[in-house]
Amino acid sequence: MPLWNVNLRPWLGTNFKAIRPENVLVQYDGPLSFTFCDESGSLMFAHLSDEDDGVARYIVAPVMDRDIERLKRGTVSLHNVLNQPMVWVLDLKGWEVTKSWVGRYSDIADGVKPMVDAMLYPDLEPMIKLVVPDVRYSLGAVGVDALRYLIDGAEAAMRVLLSHLKPDGKTEYKLEAQQLAFNSIEIAFQPRKWNNGALDPLDAKDTTIPKVVDLLGKGLEWVSSRGNYQLPQKHERAILAAIRELTPKKESQILKIEVSGKVASSNDGQFVPLTTDTRTDINERIRSRKPRSILRVGLIREMDEDKRSFELRLMKNNEGRAVKFTFDPEQRDNVHRHLGANIFVRASGERAGGAYKLVDLVEEQNGS
Repeated sequence: MPLWNVNLRPWLGTNFKAIRPENVLVQYDGPLSFTFCDESGSLMFAHLSDEDDGVARYIVAPVMDRDIERLKRGTVSLHNVLNQPMVWVLDLKGWEVTKSWVGRYSDIADGVKPMVDAMLYPDLEPMIKLVVPDVRYSLGAVGVDALRYLIDGAEAAMRVLLSHLKPDGKTEYKLEAQQLAFNSIEIAFQPRKWNNGALDPLDAKDTTIPKVVDLLGKGLEWVSSRGNYQLPQKHERAILAAIRELTPKKESQILKIEVSGKVASSNDGQFVPLTTDTRTDINERIRSRKPRSILRVGLIREMDEDKRSFELRLMKNNEGRAVKFTFDPEQRDNVHRHLGANIFVRASGERAGGAYKLVDLVEEQNGS
């Protein structure tokens, strides 16, 4: 099959004669990606685009050592390394340059250059990528604010599932930004192990992050099926709470967020759109799954006299978030007696709207 047609202008410079690879990063029946120095000593990165009849066609861009380190670490994609103001296309026979062209990376057809998300190695694919698409805001939004919203949402979703899977909190993970593109409001993340102030790659035997990816993936399947996908009951609430952290809030300027990466692998590599309607669907699902009755053990830290309500906090046995209870006037003295007393109480109630109506409140035996 003939090589693709190059629509760049011929290069008349003399900085490419014989290519001598210095650092071969990927090899398969020959170098696929490698670095070399041109005749002036400038560092170049070459990525194989096509080959036919003994001729190999490479896309070449100037790079710095730190770009190559980021490529190997997975904090930048092949696309972003090659996307320079000036790039070359070189035809090599052996290692001799037979033809050369120069132009802008954007002038090269999409089908012959790396996909936007393609990483140097397949296992560096981002865990999660969030994009605010072209139709991105309602009026008045600022790009940096949108990017911060994506970062906060990804970190919050991660925390929700880590707390669910590892309530002891002994193992800490962080999200490291892989790809960052302000002009299109997008960011991709790779999880790392937090170790004495440094971000280390995950151990191959680590099972926590694969579980996080799996649960987020199930949540995205639920979104894609418009609620028809059956979530695992044991993890349903945590999954929905994590996906909710990624969705736009009604008061935000963002209209839609597109999610891709490993978490969307079951969607045939296609992104999953999240909107404010998604958030509404999740809230309704969570409310519908709340138990009719509840029994919790915790501490009463504050009470609302006017609304006759209190929140049970600092649960024993990692029973989850604070629970709001309302109570009748005759129960006030009993509630007030335990207010701020650092005495664990056992509270039972029946669901009533967004709270639980208090049925019984007693001190927890052998607990303080």
